[in-house]
Amino acid sequence: MAGRPAGSRSRLRRPVMILRPRTLRRRRGRRNPSPRPDLLRKVPSEVLVAAEKIRQAGRNVRTNLVGGSVADLLSNRPIKDWDIEVFGLTMKDLLRTAKKLGKAEEVGKAFGVVKLYLPSGLDLDLSVPRRDNRVGKGHKGIEVVLDPNMTYTEAARRRDFTINSMALTFPSGELIDPFGGLQDLKEGVLRATDPKLFVQDPLRGLRAMQLLARKAKVVHPDTMRLIKSIKGEYKDLPPERAFEEWRKLLMKSKRPSVGLQFLQDSRWIENFPELAALPGVPQSPKWHPEGDVWEHTKLTTDAAAKLRPYVREEYREPFMFGAMLHDVGKAVPGITVYPEDVESGEYPADRLYTAYGHDEAGRSRARSFMESLKAQKRHKSEKGTASVGLVGQLVGLHMQPSYLTTGGAGKGAWARLARKVEAEGGDLRLLARIKQADDGGSVPWGERNFPEGIPDWDHPFSETALRWADEFEKAEESAVKPMVLGRDLMDLGYSPGPNFSTLLKKALALQDSGLGKEEILEVLTQQHPPSSAPSRAPKTSRKPRAKKSRGERRKEVDEALGGPCPQRMEERIEHKFCRDLRTKYRREYGEGWWQDEKTKAEYKADLREGYKKIKARSH
Repeated sequence: MAGRPAGSRSRLRRPVMILRPRTLRRRRGRRNPSPRPDLLRKVPSEVLVAAEKIRQAGRNVRTNLVGGSVADLLSNRPIKDWDIEVFGLTMKDLLRTAKKLGKAEEVGKAFGVVKLYLPSGLDLDLSVPRRDNRVGKGHKGIEVVLDPNMTYTEAARRRDFTINSMALTFPSGELIDPFGGLQDLKEGVLRATDPKLFVQDPLRGLRAMQLLARKAKVVHPDTMRLIKSIKGEYKDLPPERAFEEWRKLLMKSKRPSVGLQFLQDSRWIENFPELAALPGVPQSPKWHPEGDVWEHTKLTTDAAAKLRPYVREEYREPFMFGAMLHDVGKAVPGITVYPEDVESGEYPADRLYTAYGHDEAGRSRARSFMESLKAQKRHKSEKGTASVGLVGQLVGLHMQPSYLTTGGAGKGAWARLARKVEAEGGDLRLLARIKQADDGGSVPWGERNFPEGIPDWDHPFSETALRWADEFEKAEESAVKPMVLGRDLMDLGYSPGPNFSTLLKKALALQDSGLGKEEILEVLTQQHPPSSAPSRAPKTSRKPRAKKSRGERRKEVDEALGGPCPQRMEERIEHKFCRDLRTKYRREYGEGWWQDEKTKAEYKADLREGYKKIKARSH
């Protein structure tokens, strides 16, 4: 395939379209509700029952299904969040009524929101109608006025886009559409509900990013101008709210590239310098016929969305963020080779537009992006959220499957790579999928074929990584986790101390060469005889030693470490952390670990850091 010049615009670019004149006209929605019993039949019976019981809590109480739930019903999309707006009840009365139906709690007291957990397992967000008034900067600069007696049109005016301003009444099943949301939904248009209120919340720029990729086709030109006008207010947003919009784009969209392109078209990309640096960074046409790094990034992110179902659920979020950020290192100064670098003689001609080292250079930029969204530091599989450490590690190592495959690396090298990924909470299979998405980002979409829904583009490097991951999982003894631990060295007669670290590294290298545990221990004793026991004597020949009680041993350790763990009742969390840390060091370095000054210093540093984190969480 003939490649286009590096840095050229790809035919795949999907800019925000200019709407036809008839679409530009401002529509008025239906003043009178239209009956839609077909929609009511799609609502779970538990939701209908709860809405009816709430409606019966007062004389003039009305309940409406609102927000994105209505648009999803109309579009036959699955619904996870059921939002019900309750008219005629105060916040206090709404909470009291909700508690009669199940577990209920205020999750947004200032915004009039009650979370209701039904016995069936469904969760409902119940809200009191409100008005939002801008009185300062950022999300906290909005004054909220709860008013259960306002009309639905007044209440819907604060909604971001017209497609989210519709309501379905209970129990009549009438569709209320005061701002033309139904027509905009049919035409795939994102249009601001009320231009004056729209600009009060800068988050709506990112809302448009993810909604365009998921539920629409175009942004109305007037709305695009509003979005551009609030670009500079992004800095006032809580990072956690921004993270949630990014998560929706990457986890729920089939074509995240649409949202990424919107960022560029709206100039909101300037708020994310790690991404803003990518457009225009050239690539070698031989390897990347799709164009510059930005085009490759969009294609890779779309390829990752195709692969998302094949990734373990707890890894899907870091997988998507890692795929989007995998090449941010190519924009680091000095990484990509430009024509002037070749002309100056610094690089040979065959290095033009190459970017050796971009993987490692991108690690810090990927971490910076995730830190700006206040992502958690380490991956927690039970939560499945993207973390700074794991995303950075995936970016920093994403070229390793290529290097190891082309270099014909053996079991040991692949095991070392797997341990590096596992150190941040991931696994080798996850890294392989990142590389597969990267390879998919270099194949034009028009030439792809997905038989039976399975991505079929060539990915020899990730296939090799997946084969090694399978082999490691099937092995009786883990090829990745260390077989020899500190207690094994103690059993051989080695004295605890700094030499433990050297011996354990030697044992790991022997493990990577293919030896089993017993073979490793035999080699260690031959090459590094224990100073306290040149040969391992039978247990019966050892001179019996007087055993110390647990209290005596603990007192000895306390004296060596400067005192016992915290004893006061209000310090019970610190006490548990201290005891657990000492247990960890004993298991890793042996019973006399505290006698080595270097190990003791490491323990004290870990203890101080742990106490700081506990104190920070308590505040």
